[in-house]
Amino acid sequence: MPIANKYRDSAISHFRLESATRSLEVRAPHGINVESSAGEISATCLSHMKLTSRDGAVTIESRRVFLKGLRTALLPEHGSSTKSSGKRQGNTNKSEGIAVYQLCACANGRLFLAPAEGICQADKSLC
Repeated sequence: MPIANKYRDSAISHFRLESATRSLEVRAPHGINVESSAGEISATCLSHMKLTSRDGAVTIESRRVFLKGLRTALLPEHGSSTKSSGKRQGNTNKSEGIAVYQLCACANGRLFLAPAEGICQADKSLC
């Protein structure tokens, strides 16, 4: 069942488009714009969320961007290989109590953190 070309009603405060038992697709030949001028936009899914641009870039523009749950590569101990951990042991700015890390990328695109004073080196457990 197609929806009209434009749906606009200032009398309602909440608009929901949902498919409770199947998938939901939104397609347009010239672009899709989702905008909230007075609140937030949230997207949630059960498994993988994918943002793809076939002939361009994916841009995240904000004063603050949070990437939670990144694993951290630990500095190698005297001659040993790099170890990985979920624990964060970055360089701490003592005046502010803020841990500082490098954001690193594996060859496959997976992101991880490394201590600020180290190098971006990861083993197979991180990448």
